[in-house]
Amino acid sequence: MAHVLIIDADAAFAQLVAGIAEGLGHRASRAGGLTEGRLLADDADVVFLAATLPDGNGVEAMPGLRALPGQPEIIVTAEGGDPDGAERAIRHGAWEWLRKPLPADRVVLPLLRALDYRARLPAQRPSSRLKHSIVGVSAAIRRCLDVVAEAAGSDAAALVTGETGVGKELFARAIHDNSPRAAAPFVAVDCASLPRSLAGSILFGHRKGAFTGADSNRDGLVLQADRGTLFLDEVGELPLSMQKMFLRVLQEHRFRPVGGRTEITSDFRLIAATNRDLEDMAERSTFRSDLLYRMRTVVVSIPPLRERCEDVTALAGHYLPRIWARFALPEKDISPDFHETLLAYHWPGNVRELIHTLERAVLASQDAPKLFARHLPDYLRICLARAAARNGAAATAGLAGLAGFAGLAGQAGLGGPSCLYGPGQAPVGKAATDTTDLTGTTDLTGTTVTTGPHTAVLDMAGPELTRHATDDARRPPDSLGETPGTSGNEPAAQTPHAAPTERTAGTGAKCGTGGPGAPPGWGPRAPYAIYTSPHYAPPPERAAAPHASTDGGDGAARAAYSRHDTDGTMSDAQQALQPHCFPGELPRFFDFRDAQFAAYLRELMRRAGGDIRAACDLSGLSRSHLYDLLRKHGVSPR
Repeated sequence: MAHVLIIDADAAFAQLVAGIAEGLGHRASRAGGLTEGRLLADDADVVFLAATLPDGNGVEAMPGLRALPGQPEIIVTAEGGDPDGAERAIRHGAWEWLRKPLPADRVVLPLLRALDYRARLPAQRPSSRLKHSIVGVSAAIRRCLDVVAEAAGSDAAALVTGETGVGKELFARAIHDNSPRAAAPFVAVDCASLPRSLAGSILFGHRKGAFTGADSNRDGLVLQADRGTLFLDEVGELPLSMQKMFLRVLQEHRFRPVGGRTEITSDFRLIAATNRDLEDMAERSTFRSDLLYRMRTVVVSIPPLRERCEDVTALAGHYLPRIWARFALPEKDISPDFHETLLAYHWPGNVRELIHTLERAVLASQDAPKLFARHLPDYLRICLARAAARNGAAATAGLAGLAGFAGLAGQAGLGGPSCLYGPGQAPVGKAATDTTDLTGTTDLTGTTVTTGPHTAVLDMAGPELTRHATDDARRPPDSLGETPGTSGNEPAAQTPHAAPTERTAGTGAKCGTGGPGAPPGWGPRAPYAIYTSPHYAPPPERAAAPHASTDGGDGAARAAYSRHDTDGTMSDAQQALQPHCFPGELPRFFDFRDAQFAAYLRELMRRAGGDIRAACDLSGLSRSHLYDLLRKHGVSPR
């Protein structure tokens, strides 16, 4: 007897599904929200999950449900059509996406098929039989190892994707070592370092006299991989001319050496790896789409280390004893602040950076019997210190990150390292206790932010952000520069450098969050959030007009950016884009650029109403490229 859990606020629908499940001889449970549902989901086999719930977003809660020991199959139900929600649900592992209202047969068939699938699952996970040296305890790594086990059981081409330093070659070797070809060679080719003039000779070999210096026959790497595995590392760097040659080699497993007259057969299994978006490259015609289709029969997508923070401690525990042994040093105790600092950092270099950081810490500790955070590299500690300072100031001031790119309303998430605080959360402390319901937008000079029950006047010019809150903020301002709750004769608090302007906020994110319901993994990415500051205003030439407008096609929004008003004055949009004086130190170029990227993406999603398709039309970006940018810059798609 299986356990069917229905998490849905619609009592009639929950009763319908429960009745069907019980009629089939199974146990049914009902929950009206995510909180109650999580308590009942431990032993569930199938979960009917509503996409929208009173206490959260069902689709974004799927990874947590899928990570439960029972790994239930999840059938998502939703009111109305939401193609992007359906796509996210499938990416999170949904069994099916169903649109309400549903007839009984549309409930019964997915339920029966999911239960049939569950009944035929093997007793052990496929990854439990793998031989590998991959370290990780997170649910994301377990899912990757399951895919590795699937790939190892066949000769199908495999594509391993992930950022630099996540260990793509390690996963490729795990596929090879657990395949029937384990005893044959594993030949790795670094496509990024292949000389264009010699790429054909290196890959396919050459015959004596084929070119100057070819004084003997030489076998290429493709032939050396005969009966084994050919691993193309950074395949996105392969020249287009070589991509065309490889297309036939993959299909026929035959090739002709440079200067040769006859074709040679090589029985190899292809595994490729890349840190680039090959689908986007194919759309831009910089990578052959037909080659991509042949390479991605099995895809292993390795998440970055910042998205699986529980693996940081496991990796440190694995590599530290090896580092001590290699440097002939005794084992050392580890201070709690050492672990806390490792967890707080965002690791842009992923596992590779972590290993070298641990080596540096061990060397810096010298004869000390214990490792402290003080032994970690200065750049890492400075990065976290800046994040803590910025987050603390933002929480005190009621900011939510870079919310006010050139005065444009938007929701932002200025968070520190998401591993420590969670996606988009500000540090919890004294500075953050007075920020409840502080939402809104901010100007980039001196700003009064009207946020419902509170009003915050921000001093943006000094080295610190100052907050002056008043509870009498419900009356709208009488004039520019007047704070709600003050009379016209009582000027608002001003900064020493600029007169404050006032903007009334609409609905916004709570302070320190990435917007309402920011999905897991879409919180602010630390490298961009750490140096993001309200001081970093874009110059007019960088804050160009949007690609298209969402105002019904009349072009009014675009015109606001491109012309002066008829009376010779500038429009509101142009005034907002005037050059801004940077108080104090000039920001670093790349930090400034990334802050603008993030602000543009937030404004793009606001104008598109959270619709990915509309955002693609507005920006000219492909869907995959847009998703990649949103994740990279910590912007919620909703």
